[in-house]
Amino acid sequence: MIGRMTRVIERTTPHMVRRAAACFAAAAFLPVVVLPCVASGERRIAGAARPVRIAECESWVSPYWGYNTPKIVFDGRTFFTAGLSGMKPDEAEGIVYHSEGTEWRKVVRLPGIYQPATLALDAERRLLIAYTRQMKPVSLLRARTPGPCAGFDELPHPPGMENGYYIGVASGVGCIYMAWLTAPDYSMYFSRLDLAAMAWAKPVLLSHGRVERKPKTAWTYPIIIPDGGRVHFVASNSPDGGEGNTYNEVRYLLLREYNGNPEVNEVVADTPMGHNSYATDAAVDASGRVHIVYMWNNRAYGEPLPPAAPEAGTYHSWRDPATGKWTRSRIGPAGITGFHVSGNVLTAVMSSGGSLSSAKWSESEGVWTAWEKMIETGRLPGPPGFMDVLTRWSGSAVGDSPFIVFDTLIPADGGKPSKRTLWAFMPE
Repeated sequence: MIGRMTRVIERTTPHMVRRAAACFAAAAFLPVVVLPCVASGERRIAGAARPVRIAECESWVSPYWGYNTPKIVFDGRTFFTAGLSGMKPDEAEGIVYHSEGTEWRKVVRLPGIYQPATLALDAERRLLIAYTRQMKPVSLLRARTPGPCAGFDELPHPPGMENGYYIGVASGVGCIYMAWLTAPDYSMYFSRLDLAAMAWAKPVLLSHGRVERKPKTAWTYPIIIPDGGRVHFVASNSPDGGEGNTYNEVRYLLLREYNGNPEVNEVVADTPMGHNSYATDAAVDASGRVHIVYMWNNRAYGEPLPPAAPEAGTYHSWRDPATGKWTRSRIGPAGITGFHVSGNVLTAVMSSGGSLSSAKWSESEGVWTAWEKMIETGRLPGPPGFMDVLTRWSGSAVGDSPFIVFDTLIPADGGKPSKRTLWAFMPE
C-alpha cells in the first residue's frame, strides 16, 4: 500500500482480507461514457432469493474492493452496482450496471479509474458516482435525473485536494460526506458537500499520516454513517502497508455538526503488527447503538499471539449510547461481513467457507442467532469473494431482507486471465 510499489498484490488466506498495493503512476483523466439503455416497465424483483448473474469480467482487482463504502444502491425502482475491467491499473475502466428486474445492463463506463467506484443517491434519488484516479483528485459525478438513462454532471472536488484514495462516501440530508486518504503522507481527511450550494466545507484532518517508519499511521477504508446531526466514522490502520499489508487497529470517531474535534475517538480493537484488526462494516440500530464487525487476531506473520489471547475470527462490538462502553463477542471464523438494518432488525451477512450465511441480532438478549446459509457451498462456479450489502447510508431504499452483491473468481488454465463473475443476491 505505502511505498514504491508498482506491482499489484492480491492475496487471500483463510484469515486475511485481500489487499491491493497502490500503484501511484500518473494517469490522464478520460471522460465518462454514458451508454444507451433500453426503457423498461415496472421494477421486478427475482421471485426467489437466489444469486442472479450481473456480468463477467477480467480485472486486476475485485470490483468490490473497498466494500467499506457503498457498491450497491437502490432508488426504489432501479438497482445500480459497479464493476471493473482491465488487467492492469493503468488500463482499467469502471462500469456501472443497472437493473429493474432480473437482467442487468451497462449504463456508464468510467475510463481512467483506479480503485473501484463508490455509489450513492442524493435526496432526489439521483445516482452519484465517486471514484479515484492515480495521483488525481477524486472524481464525483451526479446524474441529471433519477433513473438509469440520464446524463451526468461532474461535481467539484474538495478544496485543496491534490489526490485521494481509499475513499468513504455516505449520503446525508442535502449533502454528501466523503473521507479520503492522501499520498504520499497517508493522512485521512473528511468533508461535506452541500448539494444545494455545490460547495465543500473546509476539509477536516482526522488523522495525520506517518509513514517514515513502522508501525506506520495510515488510516484506510473509512466507513461513514450519518445519524441526524452526528456522523459515525470507522477506519482501520495499516502499520506496514506496501510490505505486510496488515491492520493493527480499528478506530471509532463520533463527529457532531461537522466540526474538527471528534466528540469520541476510541480504539475498538487492536493487535500487534503482523496480525489483523480490520473493520469490514458498521451500522447504527434503531436504539442508537453503534455496531462494528471486524476481523481480529488473524495472524499474517510474526510471533504468534499468547495462548491466552482471544481466538482469531470475526468479532462484533457494540457501543452502549448511554455509557459509551463497548461489548465484544466472537461471531464466527474470519470472513467479509456486512450489516443490513431494517427497522429493529440487525442482520449480519458473512462471506466465508465458500458460501454466504446470515445471522440476526437479538437486542433483548445481546446475542446472535445461529448462522444460516443463504447460498449452499458448491452452488456457484467459485466461492463468494468480496461483497457489499445494501444500506440506507447510501441514500437507498432498504427492504426487510438483505440485498447483496459479490464476486466469484475462477482461476484460468494455460496462463489465461482469470474470470470474475459479479452476482446479486436478490431477496424475495
